[in-house]
Amino acid sequence: MIKINLLPFRAERKKENIRRELSVYSLSMVFLFTLLIYFSIALNNRLSNLQTERANKATELRRYSDVLKKIKSIKKKERELKSKINTIRKIASTKHGPVELFDKIAMAIPKDQLWMSSLNQKHNLVTIKGYAVNNDAIALYMTNLEKIKLVSSVDLISSSLKPMKEHKMNVCSFTLNIKTISPKKTAKKKGHNRRKR
Repeated sequence: MIKINLLPFRAERKKENIRRELSVYSLSMVFLFTLLIYFSIALNNRLSNLQTERANKATELRRYSDVLKKIKSIKKKERELKSKINTIRKIASTKHGPVELFDKIAMAIPKDQLWMSSLNQKHNLVTIKGYAVNNDAIALYMTNLEKIKLVSSVDLISSSLKPMKEHKMNVCSFTLNIKTISPKKTAKKKGHNRRKR
């Protein structure tokens, strides 16, 4: 019977298996470390990009916040200007009424027959004092005043004959009260009349 010693072969085989396992383990460890390094670099790059983007967004936000502040200040100035314009318009509308009324009162005077000595306005009441050549001139003036759209009524308060020494003639001294309508009411009436038509 032949006896063969297989121990060295088994030992070699065992060593080779161990070597193979060690090489597989070491290769897997190298692969794992490579993956870890790759992911670490990728995450660092991503983090760096995100930080850069965050810094850019913060800068952009600061720039936009400055723009927003400017817009707010412009809007505030715009509101102030609108308020001033509205105030000016209100003042202009209230001034336009009296100027137009006084102009029409002056235009209603009969030429070379009547002279005004004073004109006072208190709310919607205008008091006129003056002189006329006769009562007919006063009556004509009152008729002319009643034709004015801003006038609601004309009342003769007093009329008296006074001598004028320098001209050697008598004149009629008179006082008239004129009740006026505000321009807003006349505008409303005009609008109401248009609707009726």
